[in-house]
Amino acid sequence: MISPHEFQTSMTILAGAFPDKKLTENMLKAYSSALSDLEEGYLYLAVQDIIKSAKFFPRIAEILDTYHRVWQVHGRRPISYDGEIIEQLEKTLGKDKRLWNKLPEKEKI
Repeated sequence: MISPHEFQTSMTILAGAFPDKKLTENMLKAYSSALSDLEEGYLYLAVQDIIKSAKFFPRIAEILDTYHRVWQVHGRRPISYDGEIIEQLEKTLGKDKRLWNKLPEKEKI
């Protein structure tokens, strides 16, 4: 199950990426209810994928589709929400230590 912190952070990222979408309390309750049983860490990775490709704020079904795709890529390898697995960070940042050093400490694992 995802933590309330991961849900809140993921929704904040989506809201920042899609500023035209106003998030209502009812909307957040619906998203929270539908996404609450996802495995820790994968929602965050799905949101990172969504903000790079989606043109509009995603519906729950779109988040779930992306979540399942991300889950298939990573399998059941453990992922820490407080920092993506090192392998994922290295894929994203490469070996460029300047980018790595710009990450907040909690993202470095």
